[in-house]
Amino acid sequence: MKRIEKKKISVSVDARILDLASDILYDLGCSLNEAINIFLYQILYTQSIPFSIKLPSESEWAKFDLCLKISEGLQDIEKGRVIPGEQVMERLKQKLDDALLKNHPSETKE
Repeated sequence: MKRIEKKKISVSVDARILDLASDILYDLGCSLNEAINIFLYQILYTQSIPFSIKLPSESEWAKFDLCLKISEGLQDIEKGRVIPGEQVMERLKQKLDDALLKNHPSETKE
């Protein structure tokens, strides 16, 4: 059997997307290398990019963004990057106070 020559490539990608996509590929039993090869083979077979490329609607983008944020939050939890609930609530309260002051600058903070 003839040995297939391989070439290494280097690409820069959004780290968040890479981590999330790698997790999905792992669940599918596929490595990132295999997925890239599948993608490249599909380009050859279809003589095109093998999926449509379009901008998502606002609601689709909002769902995607929410999924990214939830996944990032879960990764933070898994890696021990957490803060106490009281600290979260204090930060949220501060942001709300800041937003209220920004929208109503004549009011003073008590």
